[in-house]
Amino acid sequence: RLERDSLVTLVGPPGVGKTALARVLAQDGQRYFDLRDARSVHDLNGVLALGLDLDALPSGDSGFDRVGHVLLARGPGVVVLDDIDRLVPVLGRGLPGWRALGLRVLEDVARFVLDDAALTGDLKRLRHDLRAGLESLPLRAADLLDARDTPGDVGTGITTPSELDRSASLPGVVTAAAKRAQEALRSLEECAKALGAAPGIFESARYRLYDLERRLTLRLAPPCPQWALCVLVTASLCTHHTPEEIILRAAEGGADCVQIREKDLPDAPRLEHTASLVAVCRRAGVHAVVNDRPDIARLTDADAVHLGQTDLPVREARRILGPSRWIGISCADLDQARTAVTLGADSLGLGPMFPSSTKPKPRLAGPDLVRAVDEDPMTGRVPHLAISGVNASNAGVLARSGCRGVAVSSAVCGAEDPAAVCRAIVEAVRSVTDATIGP
Repeated sequence: RLERDSLVTLVGPPGVGKTALARVLAQDGQRYFDLRDARSVHDLNGVLALGLDLDALPSGDSGFDRVGHVLLARGPGVVVLDDIDRLVPVLGRGLPGWRALGLRVLEDVARFVLDDAALTGDLKRLRHDLRAGLESLPLRAADLLDARDTPGDVGTGITTPSELDRSASLPGVVTAAAKRAQEALRSLEECAKALGAAPGIFESARYRLYDLERRLTLRLAPPCPQWALCVLVTASLCTHHTPEEIILRAAEGGADCVQIREKDLPDAPRLEHTASLVAVCRRAGVHAVVNDRPDIARLTDADAVHLGQTDLPVREARRILGPSRWIGISCADLDQARTAVTLGADSLGLGPMFPSSTKPKPRLAGPDLVRAVDEDPMTGRVPHLAISGVNASNAGVLARSGCRGVAVSSAVCGAEDPAAVCRAIVEAVRSVTDATIGP
């Protein structure tokens, strides 16, 4: 039910019942204005037969924007207007190549760069669904072509510095293409509403594209390397050297990764301590991993975070870290390893391998877990580190079980010569495996 003083505008494509509804409303005392024959602001006088001076209206308004001023000047009423003609330039000029909404770029990256059949298929289906949505709009292809005016388009001469910035290389291209497609889909959605067509297909496509962009960006992130030796540094275990000196000597001995592990420090000093050790890792040329805390890993610009089974889930940690940092997960059996890989873990911490004075464990997984993970088609391709009680004397046993990398704590942190201990462990691992040393 409408207020008697309200101004009603019925907008939509031909044949949807605007005239019939307008007549019903007119019977209730509303005035009836049929503007469907007006193709320019100069036609309004003839259509309305009101004799108004359109030139006296605010000069800043474009042609059909003046319709509201005209009607409001004459009092309440019902307006009937086919909106297609005003939307054709938006669709015809702003979206001349809907195939080039950025989706083709994303599909080509998924297909030719990543060789990802699932992503390629999802992007191709999205592109074809959009074609069906566009064909359902009450528009003729000839009208869209006729509306193109590249020489007269004021937007072709407007540029911004960010348009040419693809400093992030291929990930930057993907991000730019995805954002361009999302903006175009929003425009299509709004135009579909004005045309009286169902906008749902464009809205759904936009949401699907958000997820596809995330999946594609994650796949483009550099893969986690297979470290040969990760040294877990805890200040209380560093009996002969400072944590900073341990990192430098470990790197000298061939360690290619350091995990900063300070569970008992309050947040503020933990953040400061972690930041200082990450800086040392940078100088030493080794990757820096933060234990348990994705937020501190991001704040200190560490390379990765390592999470336990009861820590923050991988998906939530990824929201904090973004696609460019790695996430490792502790796994005590093959099922946990498979789940971690399914959830998007970049590396696996396998153990406990042997008894450890650092962190006593009631049950040992042992080298059999390494063998099972290495032979499994799902988990065998993911980098891993065997952990707990590992030292120079048993690292070879793990290597012969298929272990490609180990994580060591007290054996290095408590050593008088950390470099020599690291060198012996790395040699034991490399004597059997082809683990790559170096960041």
